[in-house]
Amino acid sequence: MKHFSRGQQTVIAIALILALQRCDPAPFYLFDEIDSALDSNYRSNIASIIEEERKKHQYFITTFKPELAQIKDANFLLVDFKDLISRVRKIHKEEALDLLINYDNKME
Repeated sequence: MKHFSRGQQTVIAIALILALQRCDPAPFYLFDEIDSALDSNYRSNIASIIEEERKKHQYFITTFKPELAQIKDANFLLVDFKDLISRVRKIHKEEALDLLINYDNKME
């Protein structure tokens, strides 16, 4: 695995997890920034796969990239940290996309 790039390692790991879930499904899956090492095309492809798979399984995904927020009928939570207190609130898809696009543009 050390000969592969971070993006390639990520794609291999996601493919392995999705293959395992077909054999031995779990009640839910928690992915923390699985798309951070991927380019836009791979992030869009992963979003499409998860969009299809979420009909059968539940996914919780953290991301700083807008592509995974394109999943239809997804729920979005914003975790805000202010005055040493974390707050979680539900937001609309448009607000999530706006936040992610602005963050992504700022990081480039």
